[in-house]
Amino acid sequence: TRLDKALITCELNHYIMNSPLTGVLSRARGVRSFGCTTRALSMVATGILDAHFDLRHRLTPENFLAPSLIISEAGGLLTDPDGNPLPDIQNLTEKYSILASATSELHESLIKQIKGECIYEQ
Repeated sequence: TRLDKALITCELNHYIMNSPLTGVLSRARGVRSFGCTTRALSMVATGILDAHFDLRHRLTPENFLAPSLIISEAGGLLTDPDGNPLPDIQNLTEKYSILASATSELHESLIKQIKGECIYEQ
């Protein structure tokens, strides 16, 4: 439920990080990048990872549709980076950014920190 205890993954290839995102990565217990969104999201669903995000607006739906169902059934969340539900999928060529977390508490904290609203957890 807390970033300082969380193991997170993210995809950052060809992405310039902003200051809040740099802060998120520096405060997490551990950060990894597997290069495979589907695998990382499946690991969030099973509890191996606490969160995964990809803010590059490059993911197509086949990268997250199946794991999003598993995450939801496991009690986790998968939204856009602002915490909004992803829109209805119209085709498989649209691009998305996502944030997935194992718990609602961690999800809310990550949203605030990615937006730069919360520099340190209380």
